[in-house]
Amino acid sequence: SDWGCVMEIRTRADNERYLVRDMDMGGFTASITELHPSQSTLGHSHPWTEAYLLIEGIGTLHVGVKDPYVMSRGTIYKISAGVDHRVSTDAGVSFACFFVGDRGSK
Repeated sequence: SDWGCVMEIRTRADNERYLVRDMDMGGFTASITELHPSQSTLGHSHPWTEAYLLIEGIGTLHVGVKDPYVMSRGTIYKISAGVDHRVSTDAGVSFACFFVGDRGSK
């Protein structure tokens, strides 16, 4: 059984913009992003629905053409499949992302 075991965490990016670490759990992915101060993730979309959870800091979530959301610690944000989105921050922010799927080797 995998109950309680530590899964392999893979660093996907570590640069001046952010540190991104993924854990593939067999068709389900959990990811932690540490977005550095005065940075933004690149606008992008995915073929899957994601859930974001703010862990620490203050960030702004830009989703589609809607007004940006100021992210609150502990709040879960749903991002529908195919919708362009990005996160920006002035002071730095850490957030978790959860989705069914695997980013593959990209």
